[in-house]
Amino acid sequence: MEQYKSKLNDIKLFISEYNVQVENEIEQKIEDYVKVKKRKVEVWEADNYIEHSFSNEIILNIGGMEFQTSRTILSTIPGSYFYLMFLGEIEIKPITTTPNSFFIDRDGTYFRYVLKYLKDQKDIEIPYADSLKLYEIRREFEFYSIKVKIYSNPISKIIEKEYFKILADWFVDHSNPIFSILYRSSEHQHSAFIFHEKCDNKGPTITIVETTEGDIFGGYNSQSWNSDGNYYGDNNCFIFTLVNKHKIKPTKYRYHLRHKIDSVLGDRSHGPCFSRDFTISNHCDTNLSCQKFPTSYIDTTGRGKKTLALNTNYKVKDYEVFNIM
Repeated sequence: MEQYKSKLNDIKLFISEYNVQVENEIEQKIEDYVKVKKRKVEVWEADNYIEHSFSNEIILNIGGMEFQTSRTILSTIPGSYFYLMFLGEIEIKPITTTPNSFFIDRDGTYFRYVLKYLKDQKDIEIPYADSLKLYEIRREFEFYSIKVKIYSNPISKIIEKEYFKILADWFVDHSNPIFSILYRSSEHQHSAFIFHEKCDNKGPTITIVETTEGDIFGGYNSQSWNSDGNYYGDNNCFIFTLVNKHKIKPTKYRYHLRHKIDSVLGDRSHGPCFSRDFTISNHCDTNLSCQKFPTSYIDTTGRGKKTLALNTNYKVKDYEVFNIM
């Protein structure tokens, strides 16, 4: 009898604790709902104020360059520079000689990209831009407090631009990456020594490999390459397949974090080495390279050692290494 009473008390206690938990969750949801509703009212009031306080036609003079636009377009994104400007939270110089004109003391060279984004709300794509230009454009969006993805079309002889968009979405430590070519093996006699001259101590890189059999795979090193002869790296490193014989869609394979970090290897006599999962030999167009995936990286697509290439040993047609900024 005591046993049943004990179980009954346990059940009552569980129900009581569960009820408290449910009540707390309901209170939290009500509180969240009130906050969202309050925020909607605040946004509506702000939009209403902006609409009735400014003419819709606006002229911006940015560092001497004029842009004709509208209040509606500029105030599209709540919290952005222009949204706060129209609310009076950011001081901006009106041009007294021209109605509804404002001056911003800033280089206007790349402002057209900002204006284009405000108009159509689509990610920015800039064909074949160098890394400095991309950096300056990204700074413009940061200045105007606008979050946007900026894509370039790096000049690759291996993959099309669509693949760079896929790669960009895989980074956890670079939210808006810029790709800049450091090394292309076919232009440097497929030399591992030149790879290290071009890529060591250059920061994070991504390697894209094309085999003579048409497989395309690669890896991301979140740290600089080196020639120290040691394994190193971290759990931000990953490898991937883009084109394979199994018709597996482009897939990222994460590093299996262990007590000893071995996600990449810096070896002067080899090109890029992602643990033992794949290594690129010196003069890889004639010498065989090796892949033993999955060793340090996790197979999530079930094709094991035939995922990246059908054979353990393979020849490389070309590989490219891009700096990530």
